[in-house]
Amino acid sequence: MSRIQRETDDLPVVGVSELVELLRGALRRDWGEVRVEGEVASLYRSRLGHIYFDLKDERAILRAVLFRGAQLELEPGFEPREGMLVRARGVL
Repeated sequence: MSRIQRETDDLPVVGVSELVELLRGALRRDWGEVRVEGEVASLYRSRLGHIYFDLKDERAILRAVLFRGAQLELEPGFEPREGMLVRARGVL
């Protein structure tokens, strides 16, 4: 029987949004800003100008977004493309 079905233990029950906020706080506190290297995949440009994509390596995928305003910090002429190996900087 899974923990979801059984509430006889002493584990606290939290809502989804509360858990996400706890995780977000822990990641920012423990990691802050990070740099990561990976291959661009599943690139999508929104009509508002944001770029959504995955960064992947041979074992994992990390979803990412490059907001329109942050694109001003990129090298002039840089355009992310599917399959491109990049180093990205951001917050988790």
